[in-house]
Amino acid sequence: MKPKVVQYLDRGELPLKEGEALALYRAMRRARFFDEKALLLQRQGRLGVYAPFMGQEAAQVGVALALGRGTGWCPATGSPPCSWPGGFPSTF
Repeated sequence: MKPKVVQYLDRGELPLKEGEALALYRAMRRARFFDEKALLLQRQGRLGVYAPFMGQEAAQVGVALALGRGTGWCPATGSPPCSWPGGFPSTF
């Protein structure tokens, strides 16, 4: 029995404007870097409680970019990447 292939986009078609794919990738890399750094600080005892979000970067950054700047949202544990596309700082 062969599984049914479901395809929503034509080959080569991306629902992103020029440059958006690169911006999305950079935001996901920044999120992964933040997560790795925060987890190291937590394990060293220099950061109290931290809930890692490794593997969830695409979901969080994608939602934030889809909402766009100026959209109100309530931050929660494990959602720092959602705030960066909205203009909130991401410094250590």
